[in-house]
Formats: sequence, C-alpha cells, structure tokens
Amino acid sequence: MEIEHDVKVLTIDEDFNGAIERLKSEGWETIPGIKPVAVYHLARVKKPASAAAIGRMVIDESKIMVIPGNRKQ
Repeated sequence: MEIEHDVKVLTIDEDFNGAIERLKSEGWETIPGIKPVAVYHLARVKKPASAAAIGRMVIDESKIMVIPGNRKQ
C-alpha cells in the first residue's frame, strides 16, 4: 500500500470540523497503524512590560473648564 503524506494547516476555531470534513471529502483519512501527529503554534512574551508601563488615567477636575459655544478663547 502506498500512502501520500501532506501537511495541512487547520485553525482550531468554529470551522475546525468543517475543515476536517472538507479534507475527508478529498480522500484524506486516518489510517490504522499510523499515528497522527499535531504541530502547535505557540507564543510567549520575551520581555514582559515593566511596571512603569502599566499606569492609570486620572482626570484633574480643577483643570476642566467649559467654554460656551459662542465664545472663543
């Protein structure tokens, strides 16, 4: 028996089962005795944000003034 191998990229999302069905309709299948494999795309933060980069916004109400629409400053 001759077997064709290929690498397919499938996003694990709401269309995952549909993608599997499309591959099956093209003749792709799992074959007994051949172990399936998975390749995971992983990511990690190389340099975490420093504590100084994480802040909060504060509004100083003493510096807020209302300028009426008919006046220019």
